Amino acid sequence: MPFGTSSIVIQDPESGASAQIKPDIGFNCFSFRPVINGKAVEVIQADSDFADEGGSPTRNGIPLLFPFAGRIRNARYRYGGKDHHVTTARPNGDNAIHGFVLDRRWRVTDYGANRVVGEFQGSIDAPETIADWPSDYRIRATYTVTGASFISDFEISTPGKSPLPFSFGTHPYFKIPLSGGDPAQCRAVVPASERWTLVDLLPTGEHHPVDPEVDLRAGKSFPETTVDDVLSNLASENGIVTTIVEDASTGVRVTQTFPDHFRYCIVYTPVERNAIAIEPYTSLVDPFAMTDLGIDPELIVLAPGETWKTSITISAEGI
Repeated sequence: MPFGTSSIVIQDPESGASAQIKPDIGFNCFSFRPVINGKAVEVIQADSDFADEGGSPTRNGIPLLFPFAGRIRNARYRYGGKDHHVTTARPNGDNAIHGFVLDRRWRVTDYGANRVVGEFQGSIDAPETIADWPSDYRIRATYTVTGASFISDFEISTPGKSPLPFSFGTHPYFKIPLSGGDPAQCRAVVPASERWTLVDLLPTGEHHPVDPEVDLRAGKSFPETTVDDVLSNLASENGIVTTIVEDASTGVRVTQTFPDHFRYCIVYTPVERNAIAIEPYTSLVDPFAMTDLGIDPELIVLAPGETWKTSITISAEGI
């Protein structure tokens, strides 16, 4: 059976790479272990008992953030001429944070040796959330392990009769160091040239070139990287953005690649543990408040029956 202690294991039989997913906590992939130079290397940071005991859905693995990523100011917004109050998402002080799907149970719709598919629809899996959002929503995630890569394919669609506004993001915690090495020899690369001014972790609408302390374009070593910032103007090659976490002490590099319709990247180093979160977002944090300020947050809106697709790949290699 694929279900052990409410988690699923998928594995590439040829390379030996594996991943673990918890459908009961947001379809969270909390472990990816590619085989590098004959050794399985854990890439994703999660608590050691997360598989059995669970834990914070925002502090482990790769949380999925939908239909909004980041915070909504005071848990209230106006859209389509109507006022909305978000009461069913996780609270963050007075704000709502990270959507409706990261801490709820998903349905597993397909499963194979190296592949698993999960689905979540508001009206089916969390009907209490429907009053909080302008439309019903559906997200499908397909996880595949192949070679030294973990591929996440996503489909978002509108099953309701009203247009669906949304932002989508992932929140991967990359393990530092990558294989029992020295954190001081780890570095992160994020090709962003713009930083947004935040007050209480919410954007003011102002943005400017990245300051030296958060300029990760050429790479910055882990001890020098203490950030919790919204970055943008991401450089891409052939429409693909690449971020890097590299451990020189053990000779392992992890890349995360995603299409440039992810316009923003939140970078976060939790002070209580060795990890770095490099989070691709499609839209600016607090998008409805930004719209009210006359700033286009690049919120995506789907017509009823329309589908939006994307893919994110995490890969590892020796250096």
